[in-house]
Amino acid sequence: MTAKAFTWYEIPAGTPAAECRSNACGATIYFVPSPKTPGKSVPVSVDVDGAFGPTDTEPGRGISHFQDCADPNRFSRKR
Repeated sequence: MTAKAFTWYEIPAGTPAAECRSNACGATIYFVPSPKTPGKSVPVSVDVDGAFGPTDTEPGRGISHFQDCADPNRFSRKR
């Protein structure tokens, strides 16, 4: 089995942390501007190897939280 390739997102310095609303997950996430859709945000997780949260002066790095959420179907628009 090959390792999944992640798309990395930069988390701007000073971005406040939030918590995933899923009761099954509850992970720390950061909302960053979507690179594809102006005016929208992407939830970014730092709970994988190579990821780290931002500080007040340094940016962080993470992956889309939809790639590692314990309950991603909770947020699906296909209901």
